[in-house]
Amino acid sequence: MSPSSKPDTAPTTRPSRISGLADELIIFIFQDQDLSADDLLSIAETCRRFHYIALEALFARYKVNLMSSRISLTSTNWSIKALPGLAISLSAVNRQIPSISCDLTTRYDSPSAMISETRALRRFFSKISAVSEVSLNLLNPLIPLWEECVIDLLDMIVLKGCTTLVVANFQTSSHRGDSQPRVQLPHSRRLPDRLKRILFPTHVARQLSLRACRIQVLPRFLQPYFAQLLNGSMITDLSFKYVYNGDEWASFIRYIEMPNLTHLTIFQCSLPHAALARFFKQHRTITYLDFQRNILPISPPALPAGLLPNLNTLRTMPEYLELDLPPLNTFRFLTTIFLPLGGGHSELPRAGVSRALESISQCTNDITLLLNIVLSTGLEAWLAAASPDDSVETSLMCVKALELDTTIRDGLSAGALALLPQWLALFPALDRVSVTAACLPASAERAPSAEALVRDIKMHCPRLSTVMPLSSYSFESGVPRLIINRKSTIQ
Repeated sequence: MSPSSKPDTAPTTRPSRISGLADELIIFIFQDQDLSADDLLSIAETCRRFHYIALEALFARYKVNLMSSRISLTSTNWSIKALPGLAISLSAVNRQIPSISCDLTTRYDSPSAMISETRALRRFFSKISAVSEVSLNLLNPLIPLWEECVIDLLDMIVLKGCTTLVVANFQTSSHRGDSQPRVQLPHSRRLPDRLKRILFPTHVARQLSLRACRIQVLPRFLQPYFAQLLNGSMITDLSFKYVYNGDEWASFIRYIEMPNLTHLTIFQCSLPHAALARFFKQHRTITYLDFQRNILPISPPALPAGLLPNLNTLRTMPEYLELDLPPLNTFRFLTTIFLPLGGGHSELPRAGVSRALESISQCTNDITLLLNIVLSTGLEAWLAAASPDDSVETSLMCVKALELDTTIRDGLSAGALALLPQWLALFPALDRVSVTAACLPASAERAPSAEALVRDIKMHCPRLSTVMPLSSYSFESGVPRLIINRKSTIQ
């Protein structure tokens, strides 16, 4: 037969052996621990079928579930290794994520890897339709390209409807001196141009869904971004933590106005009182202030009266009531005061706590006083020293409710609990006492029990009575409590 007379035959292709297997067998193969994360990522990019199966194996290995209410990517369980898979996942398209936290500090030894992870996370956020809560841990390698990637990432997050944004920068200081070396890597020139223009004009900021922003350390490269993000926004909850570059913070915050701000937290910072007073004056809407450990080299005068006219809840340290804040009787709507007792001391400071209680006695409103005992040393001596003759507790006519909690691991000592009822009896106008279960001894052998505590309180404070069976607890805000209320006058 001549070549021209040969019949036409279509070329045939044999399917690869693995693609001819059932899904169940492929899943079993992809679960093999000999396949690295990079191997699964490469397989996922070969075809749509393998994409879903390989990424499912990758996410299962690192316990990442796109259907979960909270996605956590950390180095603790190596779930951060699933991040490149999330970046390419087709299953993430148009998905709504309730909450995600990501630690972008795990590759601190490789700046280029940090850049890749930041870009991968942005790519993941670009795929989803919405996210509610985002928490990021960052470590600045002092690379302009990384800084640009972070701002691109934050841009994408807030534009996806994020309502709560937590940005924690882990570095030795929030002030970057000019003498610090910068790592030299190829980088884009776009960052300065981005920071020169207004990222979020006021009318745009008002359209964002962001309601809570918590900032830990405030590096220079993020100051212009946050200034534009916060100014004119609808944020109600703002927090600053570990911000020691006080002069920079004062410049940063000077022209920021948030018309809906109600909750403000300042913890372990070094913020000038003049800048704080100006910020308080600009935000008269604040109703909740958590003000703790604002460390300054020289103790400044107390903040002037007339600030925060709508404040109703104050969380602060005992010494701040005396030295930093205006007289409490200037806060016309103040009803709740939260004090940690013993924090930063080697022994419970009886004199300092007494002066704080004297400040509280000036209040004209009915006050709920919450005391969190964080130090056991000196507690028994403090309670034992209290007497009706010279204790400031007897002047606290404004305190109508008292709530006790502790962070001491084993609860309060048996001696402290035995002295507690007679100390409560010093308060002349208590209507309600609440004691968290954490205050009770962890060991049943370290009496008194809950029943014995209630019995002793009733004996020393006859105007109070239990409102529930002694064997049960109330759960307020998820915390088990014993509650004792004023006796009803109705027989």
